[in-house]
Amino acid sequence: MSFQLTASLALVFSSFAAAQAVTLSALTPTTAVAQDGAGTLTGTLPVGPMSLRSNIQAITPLNTLAQFAWSGGAADHHIVLLLDLRCSVVVPSASSAVSPGEVLMSVSLPTTTNVWVRMTPTITGPAGSGIPLLRVDIGNDGSNEMTESAQSTVAAGATLGPVPLVIKVSAAAALAVPGDLAARIWVEIVPQGGTTVSSIYAGCSPDRFYAYPTFQGDLLCLTAHGSFNQPGVVVFGLSMQPLVLPPLPWFGSCLLLPSPDLVLLSQSYLNRVLPIPAGARPITLWTQTIDLELAWPGLRLLPSEAYQVHAL
Repeated sequence: MSFQLTASLALVFSSFAAAQAVTLSALTPTTAVAQDGAGTLTGTLPVGPMSLRSNIQAITPLNTLAQFAWSGGAADHHIVLLLDLRCSVVVPSASSAVSPGEVLMSVSLPTTTNVWVRMTPTITGPAGSGIPLLRVDIGNDGSNEMTESAQSTVAAGATLGPVPLVIKVSAAAALAVPGDLAARIWVEIVPQGGTTVSSIYAGCSPDRFYAYPTFQGDLLCLTAHGSFNQPGVVVFGLSMQPLVLPPLPWFGSCLLLPSPDLVLLSQSYLNRVLPIPAGARPITLWTQTIDLELAWPGLRLLPSEAYQVHAL
């Protein structure tokens, strides 16, 4: 069965397009106001549909700044939204404000899937500045799952499917003393259960290799090499079979952990999904990349971070 599984994975290992849908809309007009001795300037975001990435801002000749930026998107392994507020005051008696910043995020998946909604607030500012408003309301039912009082990431379970889930994200900030105030909300929706990925080895390569579970329960692999002319391989194993590689000048000996059941050439940039068929579950896989670098006195093998994958 192991051989048949490996062969089938090799045949279908390919690039997937994200099937997730995300839209943004402004529930109320949002204004960015910068005011000082040079005058008052205003930027406005009207009610209605929003692009996935843009910003409004107001900046005076004296560099008083008010800015409201946002960025949203969807990929095979997550759906994200970032609201980024900045207020900057340079001269006394100036002021900067962004309010009310109410964005409705609507997300859906082709099939019903349990997910985690991770919400992270970040606030930095000078002494004497007020506390910004940062809130997330999953379902837009009037109950906030996260507020600006949170000291770290807050996670809440939810269900995504063909019927869109709406999430209201609110952010407002104001500054009336010299300095820079930054307030951010990061909302990330990721799969819950089914397939889990754990890092088990840091590796020796300066290039990064990432492995994530997808919303469909498959495995997404992302890697970038330092040069288009520097090839590498991605190794998938049905067991862990540690192999000590030739030592590197700056690391000493490094390890290749997976058994080489499936080895694929990767050049420059890799963005691929490895489907894990229902008939093969439950299964445990190991994966790692090796960069191939030509350097004196010969070929160097640079193993990346390694991951253990459990698919139920």
